[in-house]
Amino acid sequence: MPTLKEELEEVKLKYNALREEWGLQQEHLGRLQTQISGLHNQLQQQSAFCASLGAILGHLLWKASRSPEIVETLTAGNKIGDFFLIVVGTLTSFMDTYRQEIPNQNSDESQFVMSLVGIVTNIAATSEGRLFLIVDEQGKNLVRHFVKILQFIPVPSGNCLKRLIFMTLYNISINSVGVIYLQGQNQLLIGIAKTLVDDTQPQELHLMALRLLQSITWEINCKAVLENIAETVGRKLLDKFLRSTNQEFSTASTAIITNIERNKMKIQNLQECGGKYSECDNRN
Repeated sequence: MPTLKEELEEVKLKYNALREEWGLQQEHLGRLQTQISGLHNQLQQQSAFCASLGAILGHLLWKASRSPEIVETLTAGNKIGDFFLIVVGTLTSFMDTYRQEIPNQNSDESQFVMSLVGIVTNIAATSEGRLFLIVDEQGKNLVRHFVKILQFIPVPSGNCLKRLIFMTLYNISINSVGVIYLQGQNQLLIGIAKTLVDDTQPQELHLMALRLLQSITWEINCKAVLENIAETVGRKLLDKFLRSTNQEFSTASTAIITNIERNKMKIQNLQECGGKYSECDNRN
């Protein structure tokens, strides 16, 4: 039977062996941590490079898309639907991350997002492009997303983004198919009303909101659209701009009120004469 001294020596040997093994594991762990740190730095560098590359290429394509010929080429390709999906996905992630404040316009991330939205704005600036946006399934989904986020864009950091979206929606409203689609989007009226009621918004955005509302009220064949406008925007808000010393505000408000009254009368006359008007089935 081993003596106490022998047992102690055996325990010491086991302890030393375990200590040596622990030291080797610590060295291995240290090497792994160094590798992880290196990979993390590489990933950050690659991410920064991709963001910078995306911002540069996006900006170049944004400029190029000012040409109607380039827009025609883009919409004729078989990848335009994928591009619209990328815009929706990027914009969704961007807004979820920066719901309170959008990064500086000089940042690569902001420039990339603005360039994507700017390309869509340029597509909508041509007659063929705006029609394509509203008849293509992915294009319509993108327009619906623009309408949805309009009311949530933070100010003043998101003014540039809001300006581009207003421009896109206004261009779409010029199209006879596009305006009917936009009339069925109640969230658009909410976005317009929130812009108009917010006195901290720049006058340019107020005017863009008024002109978009003026465009979508020009020809209305749906009683529910008129009711939504009355409920969401309301005469009181329009009267505020009607009394404005800014002539452009006053002119746009007058036109909107005139459009609404004219369309009310038209629909009322159709009802009295037994005529038919749209059942407003364009909300999808």
